[in-house]
Order: sequence, then C-alpha cells, then structure tokens
Amino acid sequence: NMANHALPMCVNLTSLNDFSVNYVRFSSQTSPTEAIAVGQPVTPSVNCSSLSPQGGLTKDFNIYLAIYDAGNNLLYSDMVNIANAPYFGIQPYQTMGINMTSWTPTSGGLYTVKAYFTRNPDDQNELNDYIEYQLFVAASPIIALGNNADQNQINDIRDELSASGMTAEIVSVSDLAATSGNTVYFVGDMDDAARTQLEAALANGSDIAFVYDKSDIGS
Repeated sequence: NMANHALPMCVNLTSLNDFSVNYVRFSSQTSPTEAIAVGQPVTPSVNCSSLSPQGGLTKDFNIYLAIYDAGNNLLYSDMVNIANAPYFGIQPYQTMGINMTSWTPTSGGLYTVKAYFTRNPDDQNELNDYIEYQLFVAASPIIALGNNADQNQINDIRDELSASGMTAEIVSVSDLAATSGNTVYFVGDMDDAARTQLEAALANGSDIAFVYDKSDIGS
C-alpha cells in the first residue's frame, strides 16, 4: 500500500498567527505517497505554511523531523531553525519547503515519519502543528510470476519501478521461498501454491508490495 500519507487538519482559529506542517516529501518522490528505495540517498523536505497575517511581521520557528522503524526505534532526526539562512523567517501567508539532512534507508518496509514544530512561540493554533504517517521503503524489487501472468501488468510494474530508479528481477513464484529481504510484486493467479510461496517470502523478511491477481481482482 503506497497510499501512506494523510494531510493534517488545517483550521485557522486566529487572524493573527497560525502556522502549519503540511507534508514531507523526499527528493526521489514526485508525491509524498510514493515509495523510496533502499540504498538511495534522499533529502527530506518539510512543507510548512503561514496561514495568517502575522501583524505584517516576519516570524520563525524550529521544524523537527524524525523517522522510526517498525520497532519504533529512532533512526533519523534533524531540526532546522528557519530564522537562519537560507530562509530568514517566514512571511505572512507564505508556504515553503524546508530541506533537512540527507537520509539513506538501509532496509525495506514501513517506516513512521513524524514532523512537528519544537519551537513556535507565536503560533496560536496547535491543531496543525504535527503530522505522522507511514513511509514505504522498497527493498530490491522482485516480480514473481504465477500462472497466467499478464504481460501488460508486468510492464506496468517495470515502468513504475523504473520511474523510481529501480530495476526488478523476474522470478517464478515457485522460486520465491528461496528469496529474502526483497520487495515482491506478484502477477498471476493467486492459487494455493502462490499463497504458500508468498507466505514463505514474508517469513524470510521480504515485503509484499502489490498483488495483481488475475483470478480475483478484488483480493
């Protein structure tokens, strides 16, 4: 599931000072919901806005970004004070992307991303000061072919991965249990043999990114 981003609640309760954390995008993404790849250095950018007139003044804040693994272990953190160069504060009703320190994920799976203000003394609305969402990191991708695999679906996956700078290995689903630590895209009939192989791949530390099941599209 790559739809792993939810926008925060933005409610302007004041006509004076209101700042929001909108979303986080990594430099390899064309949208915040897109997966990123293992071993690929990425630069996180936190999108923030002023939603108020600020009395016509320039304001500033500290923005903090943290990334946790599935065990809730902190893997990455950084903080930027936008009073400093190259931002020199935020103007009324301005939206800006704030670049953080580069990060290189070392394993695939779901990570938790948190972004919030650690210092924002003039903010009078705390409802939109924090976001949290799951980020999918794709390990070395494998396209596993079951019975009656559709070539158009195989091509679609290849194109999607290529757009993210990844090249997939193609294997038969019967060989999937021998793999480990991969991101698996399955194409074909989801029969009992395929389910057994996919379960074995999960037990070996692989992630199932997507299943194109010709026999049961709804599954």
